[in-house]
Amino acid sequence: MSNLFKPENRRIIETLNKGLGTKHRTKPYNLGNPNDLKDALMLAFAAFRDYQHYMNSLIAMSENFDESLENFDTISWVHLDTEPEKSNEIVVECEEALGEAIGKFEKLTDRAKDNFIEILAISLTASTDTQKAVFGSIYNINHDEMDAKLDELFEILSETDYEYSIPGNLDVLLNVMATEWSVGK
Repeated sequence: MSNLFKPENRRIIETLNKGLGTKHRTKPYNLGNPNDLKDALMLAFAAFRDYQHYMNSLIAMSENFDESLENFDTISWVHLDTEPEKSNEIVVECEEALGEAIGKFEKLTDRAKDNFIEILAISLTASTDTQKAVFGSIYNINHDEMDAKLDELFEILSETDYEYSIPGNLDVLLNVMATEWSVGK
């Protein structure tokens, strides 16, 4: 059972929804229900894309920070990898903090990717009626080619623009799937 849907956490979410006027889900998804499956897929993919975006932003920040150090704090930059004790202490702390943050977001991204893959695989192996409800199309991907298809999908998705909105992310996914995979109507 997901931590999110434990009884004590459900009460917290219900209180939050009431107090803030939000509509966060309080019940587990029924992945046998096409509407729940589509919602679960949408949120799982959006979580993956958000966390991946944040990780990539941190990596870009780390690269930019390295370039700034090279230009503005050259001695610290020279010593950072080989003799960090000769670098400025705050520079070392910043470098370590960025590295740690990147590592944590990589774990968060991997966890979200695994969750998304699980829900996507359930969706892709569902009945044609369920696939039509979830994807708007039908995909005939046999079990033996699933891993290769998912690798292909992630490669293409890595080159698509990041979309912040949750429904916008689902649109990106559905468009990539429809464009790249043979679609049965």
